[in-house]
Amino acid sequence: MCAAVLAAAFAATAPGAQAAGDPIKIGASISLTTDFALGGVQQKGGIELAVEEANAAGGVPLKGGNRKVEVVYGDNAMSPTTAINALNRVLSDSPSAVLLSIRGTHVLPQLPLLQKAKVPGLTLTGVMKVTKQNNPFIFRFFPHDGMNKPPLIRYVVEKAGKKRVGVFYSAEDYGTSGRDETIATLKSLGLEPVAVESHQPTDKDFSAQLAKFKDAGADIIFLQTFQVPSALILKQARELGLNIPFALSSQSVAGSALKLVEAADIEGAYAETPVLDPIFNKNPEVQKWAQKFEKRFGFVPDYQALLDYDATGMLLKTIATYGPEPEAIAAGLHTIKYEGLSSPYQSDKEGNMMHTVSIVQIRDLKQIELERAESPLRAGE
Repeated sequence: MCAAVLAAAFAATAPGAQAAGDPIKIGASISLTTDFALGGVQQKGGIELAVEEANAAGGVPLKGGNRKVEVVYGDNAMSPTTAINALNRVLSDSPSAVLLSIRGTHVLPQLPLLQKAKVPGLTLTGVMKVTKQNNPFIFRFFPHDGMNKPPLIRYVVEKAGKKRVGVFYSAEDYGTSGRDETIATLKSLGLEPVAVESHQPTDKDFSAQLAKFKDAGADIIFLQTFQVPSALILKQARELGLNIPFALSSQSVAGSALKLVEAADIEGAYAETPVLDPIFNKNPEVQKWAQKFEKRFGFVPDYQALLDYDATGMLLKTIATYGPEPEAIAAGLHTIKYEGLSSPYQSDKEGNMMHTVSIVQIRDLKQIELERAESPLRAGE
C-alpha cells in the first residue's frame, strides 16, 4: 500500500483536526552534490514524494497526532567525514528518525552517532557489515551482499557456464563487501577467481586492470563499484576490445546509471538488483507511481527512489502506530510488517527489512528479469 493510501486509510479511522504543535521532523543524510548525487537525488525524490502524499492526506494520523512531516537534509557529498558532519547537523534538529545514504562508506561511520542519540536510521546500503554492529537503531531496506551476491554468482556459474571468474572492485567498504561475498560464494562452488583487481573511487583509467583480466583468461568479470566508474570501466572495456562479459552490482544497472553508457557498453551483462527499476516493472501500480514521480520531479525514478519511498512510507506507518519518539519508532520497526509498493518489508534480528533479489540481464539498455530469488535470511531469524 502506498503512503498516500495508507495515510488516507488511517485518517478515515482517526478523524479530527491536526494536533497543535510543530511538524514531525525526519532527517535525510544523503549525497546531494558530487558524483554520488546521481543516487542521492533519486533518494531525495522518493523521500519527498512519500512525505508530500502523507501531508496532503492530513499528516501522520493516530499516534502521529495528524501532524505534518518536515524533512531536514544534510549533504554527505562524497566523503565519510562530510557524512559524519552532515548527520551531526541533522541530529541537532532532533529528528524522529533519519533516512541514510545508499553508500555504506558513509553509513558505517554514522552508526555510533545514531546509537548514541538513540535515533533510528533507515538505509539502502548493501554493505553487509552495516547491520552486524549490534546496533538496534539501524534498518536496511535493501538486500545486503550476503543476500544478493550468491544468487547472481550461482546463475552466472551454473546457468551461464562461466567458470574463469575475475573480480573487480572499488577499494572502499562497498567494493570490499561485494568482493568478499563474491569470493566466498565462488569457493562454495569449488571455484577461485583467476584475477582480483581494485580501483580507487576517483580513478578514470582502468586499462591496466582490464588487461590483467584478459591475460588471466577470465570469461566473466564481477564488478562492484559506483555508477560513474562503472560507466567508464564498461566503456573502456569495449574500446579495448576486451570481449569479456560483466556481472554487475545494482549500482551499475540502475536507470540513472544506464543513462551514462551506450547500449554496446553493457549489452548482455548480468546483474543483481533489489527490484526492477519502475520503468521496467510490469506492475501497473508501480508504473502509475513512476509517472507521478516523473511529473513531480522531472526525471525518471530508479530503484533508489522507489525503495526510499517505501522506507519513508514504513517509517510514517510506524509513527502512526507507535508515536514519533525515536526509541518507540526503533522498537516498532523491529516489529511491524509493511507491504510496500516494491516489496513486503519485515525486520530480521539484524534490522534487514528486505529479503528478495532479482537477477537481470541488460538488453537494449533494459533490465530483463531472469529470476527472482529469496534470500537465505528469513524475517525473524
